[in-house]
Order: sequence, then C-alpha cells, then structure tokens
Amino acid sequence: MLPPDLEQRRVAILAEIEAAFRSASRRGGVSWNETGAIDDYGSEQYRAAARAVDKDTHWTEVAADPNWNPEEQHWGGFSFLDQVGFRYYLPAYIVRALRTRLSYDLFLTIEYGWGQPDWPPEQNNFGLFDARQLRAVAAFVRFAVAIEPSDPDFRTAGMPCARLYESTWRKFDL
Repeated sequence: MLPPDLEQRRVAILAEIEAAFRSASRRGGVSWNETGAIDDYGSEQYRAAARAVDKDTHWTEVAADPNWNPEEQHWGGFSFLDQVGFRYYLPAYIVRALRTRLSYDLFLTIEYGWGQPDWPPEQNNFGLFDARQLRAVAAFVRFAVAIEPSDPDFRTAGMPCARLYESTWRKFDL
C-alpha cells in the first residue's frame, strides 16, 4: 500500500500513460507472439501464423489480459519488437506494473530499449514515441525513483531507477 501522495501520483501516471498512448497501434509492427517466431528464426509463414494468434486491437486489451505476462516470456519478448511493437506493448507493461507491482525487468526493458546515450531516435526502440509519450514514460520512471527506497524487490535487485532517470529520462520530464 502506497502513502496517499504516492497513490495519487500513481493514479495520475496511469491516466497520463493512457492518454498519451491512446492512439498507439501495432499496425505494420511486430506482434507479441511474432517475437517468439523471430527468436526461433522463423520463416515469414511461421511469423504470420504467430502474428495471427494476437487478436488484440488496442494495447489496453493486452494490459488487461491476465494471460499476458512479459516477465514469464522464455522466448521472444521486448528484445524482438520493432519500434511500432515497442510503442504498442510498453504502455501495456507500464500500466500492468502500476496496477500490480513494479518490476526490475520493466526497467531493464526501458533502459535497453533506449540503447546507447548517443544513438539517434531512429536507432532505439523509442524512435516513434512523440513528446507526450516520452514525457509519460519519464513521469513513470520518476515515480519509480520515489518508491524505489521502500520496495524490497528493487533494493535486492539493485535497480538503478535514479540513474536511469538522470541519464535518460529527466530531459523529457517537463
């Protein structure tokens, strides 16, 4: 249970993520099940069959799906998404985390999705994010910095939320 001020921030960030990514689509991008086919070096037919399994039409459906758990993925996953798929599935992961619990894996996804600090946007997974979406992710990372000291999972894993915020996300947090 969060203190009232942090609970208010959590609710506000949920609303901010939902508004910022309202129109995010995976049309033309890699789907979640397709990432497994890519990881398996699957043919175009194999990839198309895997893509056909994903019936969702909006990322909020993914966030609400109790069977979707990106942390139990043993193949595929965020590492195999293109920029379109990353912009579609990341808000689902963030919303899921804000509704249940924050995880070390989510912050690794955010950190590695950015790539190297000197990479241009077209070379990292955030290349298609607009300014509002980047601000929403930055607000989420800042929120994690605020709760990090009280979360034993983060302390145990040594999650560097503050470093992640300072190195990459502060500049988007207006």
